[in-house]
Amino acid sequence: MAFGIAAEDVRLLAEIGFLGIGRGKAAEAAVIFASLCDLRPEAEAGHVGAALADLSLGRIDAAEARLRSAPQSEAVIAFRALVLGRMGERRKSDDLMADLKFMRAGQAVTDIARGAALTDL
Repeated sequence: MAFGIAAEDVRLLAEIGFLGIGRGKAAEAAVIFASLCDLRPEAEAGHVGAALADLSLGRIDAAEARLRSAPQSEAVIAFRALVLGRMGERRKSDDLMADLKFMRAGQAVTDIARGAALTDL
């Protein structure tokens, strides 16, 4: 049985999850994002949010694996570049930055990816 969820409800759940991460409730947010991944596997919000929850919980390898297997959008690639940078995988991170440049990704997206270069490892 398929369960439909409106786009506005997906956005609301994603916002709640991102707020949860920001307030130190990454484990609870991970549950929300796992549900979003199940409900809308093609949407980036669930995958990006779940990866950020993993990152907040110190599960950097899980965050990278999740983003690697997600549908590849500009945002997913940008966050993967950030995670790879935090892992010390500068070359892989730089390769993804080059991909974003080739894709003519917007400034906000490239700023996310560029955050890897600004992070103390």
